[in-house]
Amino acid sequence: MFTLNLQKLRLLVSLLVLPLALFAEPPHSFQQAKRIATQLFAEHRLTLYCHCAFDANKHIDLASCQMQEAADKKRASRVEFEHMLRRFSNVL
Repeated sequence: MFTLNLQKLRLLVSLLVLPLALFAEPPHSFQQAKRIATQLFAEHRLTLYCHCAFDANKHIDLASCQMQEAADKKRASRVEFEHMLRRFSNVL
């Protein structure tokens, strides 16, 4: 019985939240998208591809993901939000 009530609650919450996602506004510029991404990743500071940790100043800890031997350390040590868009560019 408890399981059935929990399922109904999940369904109700899903039905209430779904319309919010349907009317969400996409970013109007790349700069706005970068600001939003910065806010989204403020609490989850890991890069998407290599899962390297980074700090509030967007400095990457290469040792956290075994990339301290990266060929281009200067580039590997910075967060580039451009890389996040490549996967979803066909959808947009």
